[in-house]
Amino acid sequence: MQEHEAKLSVEDDFELPALEGRLQEVDAKVLAPKQSTITDVYYDTADLRLLRWGCTLRHRKRQGWTVKLPIETADESLTRDEVNLGGRAGRPPARALRLVASFSRGEPVARIATLTTTRTILPVRSSDGRSLAEIADDLVSGETPGGGATTFRQVEVELSPEADPAVLDPIVQALTNAGAQPDRGGIKLAIVLGRPRLDPDVVVPELPERPSARDDIRRAVARSVEQLIVTLPVARLGQDPEGVHKARVATRRLRSDLRTFKPLIDRPWAAGLRARLRDLADHLGQVRDADVRHQLLRRTLAAHPEIDDDAGHEVLDLLSRQRQQAMDALDVHLDRPETDQLLNDLVAAAADPPTTPAADEPAKQQLPDLVNRPWWRLRRAVHKLGRNPRPKALHKVRILTKRTRYATEAVAPAFGLKTRRFAEALATLQDTLGDLNDASVANDWLNHNTPEFTPHAAFAAGRLSQTLHDAAAGRQQWRRQWSKIEGRRPSWIDRKPPS
Repeated sequence: MQEHEAKLSVEDDFELPALEGRLQEVDAKVLAPKQSTITDVYYDTADLRLLRWGCTLRHRKRQGWTVKLPIETADESLTRDEVNLGGRAGRPPARALRLVASFSRGEPVARIATLTTTRTILPVRSSDGRSLAEIADDLVSGETPGGGATTFRQVEVELSPEADPAVLDPIVQALTNAGAQPDRGGIKLAIVLGRPRLDPDVVVPELPERPSARDDIRRAVARSVEQLIVTLPVARLGQDPEGVHKARVATRRLRSDLRTFKPLIDRPWAAGLRARLRDLADHLGQVRDADVRHQLLRRTLAAHPEIDDDAGHEVLDLLSRQRQQAMDALDVHLDRPETDQLLNDLVAAAADPPTTPAADEPAKQQLPDLVNRPWWRLRRAVHKLGRNPRPKALHKVRILTKRTRYATEAVAPAFGLKTRRFAEALATLQDTLGDLNDASVANDWLNHNTPEFTPHAAFAAGRLSQTLHDAAAGRQQWRRQWSKIEGRRPSWIDRKPPS
C-alpha cells in the first residue's frame, strides 16, 4: 500500500500542542494516546545503496519483513509504497531482495542497525469514527553492529489510506508552530547511522546558465536512469500498471537519447548500451502491451453491454494469463547478473557519460542538428500519407513522432519554454497515434487468439474486433494536431531539410 506521511524532529522537552481547534476545519478529533515498544532490524548494502534512494528493508517483531519503496517527495511529505511480506527474522526473503534489486544492483545486504522505539500513538478520527491519521511521538534508541548507539525523538504524522490529504496540513502546521522542525529529522535509520543526508547514486544535475552539450547529455541520461531505477521495483510488484509503463518509458527514452546524442558520445559504448537496454525494454514491453490490451478491451466491454459478459471475461482471462507469463519472464530477466551490471553501467553513465570533445562546446551550437534530422524524417513521413492511411503507416509516423519528441525533450532545458511546448505538442500527437495503434494491435491479438476461445467467446471476440475497427476508423484528430505542431516549431529548427 502507499503511505503519505510527514516526519518532524523535536527536542526532548517538546510538548505536543492541543490540536482540536486546528482539526475542526477538517472535521477531525484526536483520541486518547496509546503506547507500545517496537524493535526493527534494518538491512542494506555496505555502502547504503538502499538508504541513498530513500528505500528501507527491515524486520519488525510480530510483523515480519517490510520494504518501503520511494515514490515521490513533496514539501514536508513523503509518499512511499510499503510492502509487507511477513516472515521470520534472519536472512531477508527472496521477494524482498528482488524488490530492492535495482538499488542494491548485485551487492549483498546485511544487518546495519537495530532500532528500539517507544511509541506514543494519538489516533485522529472523523466525527463519524473513520480513521484519518495517526500521530506517532517516538523516542528512538539505535545501535549499529560496530557498537555505535544514539537516542533521539521524532514525531511522525501518517495519513490513513482513504483519508483526504488535506488532513495532513493543519496537523503539521500546529506541530511546527509548537517548535517541531519539518523534514529535518529524516529517516530514523539515517539518523542512527549518523548519515541524515545522503545523495542517491544518481543525481539529476541542474544546468548552468550557459550549458555545454555535455551538460545537457548528462542531465538527460541521469533523468532517465533515475526513473528506471525507482520504477523497476514498482514494476516487479505487478500491481500498478504505471510502474511497468514508467520503467518501459525510461528504457525507451534512454535508447532514444543514445541515438539522439550519437554524434557527441562514444559510438561503440552507446551501441552496446542500446543493445543491452533493448532486451530489458522488450521484457517490459510484453507486460505493458498486455496491460494496454486488457484495459482497452475491458473499457470496450463496459461500453457495449450487448456483448455477452461471460464470454467477454473469457477473453480477458486469456489476456491475464499471458500477462502473468510476461511478468514471470520479466522477473527472470531482472534476476540475471547481466541486469545488475547493466544498471551499474547506467549509474556510471549518469555521472560521467563518455562524450567527444565536441560535446564541450555550447549546447546551443551543437544540439539543434540533433533534433533537425528526426524532425524532417517525421515531416516527410506525414506528407507521404494519403487520405486514409493504413495502420502500419500511422504506426511508423508514431515512432518517428516519439523519436522527435524525445530528442526535443532531451535538448529542451537548454532552449526554453517554446521548445518545451513543441515537445508537448509532439507528445499529444504521439498519444493519439498510440491509441489508434493500440486498437489495431488489440484487433490483431483477438484475431490471432480466436482458436484459443470457446465458440461463445470467439463470437464475443469477433464483436469486440468489429467494435474496435469501427471506433478507430473515425479518428482523424491527429491531422489537426499535426497542424498545431507545424505552427509550434521553434525557430532554431532549420526550415530546410538536412543534406
